[in-house]
Amino acid sequence: MSDAPAETAPPAPEAPKTETLPRPRMSLRKRLRLALRGLILAAGCALTGFWIYTFHAIGEHANPKGDGMEWMAAFPMTLVFMLLTLPTLVIGLFGRALIFGALVAAASAFVNVWVWQEILAEIAG
Repeated sequence: MSDAPAETAPPAPEAPKTETLPRPRMSLRKRLRLALRGLILAAGCALTGFWIYTFHAIGEHANPKGDGMEWMAAFPMTLVFMLLTLPTLVIGLFGRALIFGALVAAASAFVNVWVWQEILAEIAG
């Protein structure tokens, strides 16, 4: 055992500090607008998917030897799509009048369910 002191490594030079700019915080109002816009777009996409599914469901339940009147059920669903769902998507894309867009999306969902119940009653016979 020697009485010589142990060698220590010289301290490492400190990395230069870079100033990071503070991230601007998003206001609550802006976050709510983004959330509402996302909700409107999601509802519009779901309602569009439901409209497309209507054609598949009618095709599955159509009488192959019938007169094709089952396809008339697609007309009210298309009317609901054109008058309520499409404006919902446009409102969501442009991001204006979002509260009105949410109300139109809710009305579109309600009317879609109502018409779909009528279609199911007709298919069930």
